[in-house]
Amino acid sequence: MKLTCSEANKIIQCNEQEMRQIESLMKNMPKEDLRCAKNGKNYKWFCIKEQGVATYLPKSNRKFAEKLALKKYYESRYEELSHQVKALKYFERQMKKVEGKAEDLLKHEEWGKLLEPMHSVQREDLKIWMEEKFEGGAGYPEHLVHKGSRGKYLRSKSEVIIDMMLYKYGIPFRYEDKLMRVEKIIQEFLL
Repeated sequence: MKLTCSEANKIIQCNEQEMRQIESLMKNMPKEDLRCAKNGKNYKWFCIKEQGVATYLPKSNRKFAEKLALKKYYESRYEELSHQVKALKYFERQMKKVEGKAEDLLKHEEWGKLLEPMHSVQREDLKIWMEEKFEGGAGYPEHLVHKGSRGKYLRSKSEVIIDMMLYKYGIPFRYEDKLMRVEKIIQEFLL
């Protein structure tokens, strides 16, 4: 799984929000802690006071034991979230130094040309298809403002992402080719 800086940041924000919720809930928790000790086939509960003194907690005090168990869960969850946040912040700092460098090379006017053979189609018939002249979408050329692979311009950032992924994995494509022509190519390709 590839994790981006923005995805890491979203996880960090969610974790920090959950941590704030836990902090708020912990204010209403008892000061004592719970210890569960195995006694044959059953368990005994012990209430641990702030001074470390353990006293037996009878089963009749189940509600109090549940509160102490919930407190322990919140503490464990908080620790887990805290470690995740720390690790993701480190990841984010490191990735900001390098994230997108490879994609930027593919988008660059000259580097893109030099790297194109490594990212281009290998089948000869598909190479010919890719190089053929075709009628693209003629409507609203002023909306072609986002630069994609091989120096062509696209209408949206989403299209740029799709364009870059297709280009990156060597999948032949044409931007805004007429639908009938594409269907013909697909049929020829499948035969």
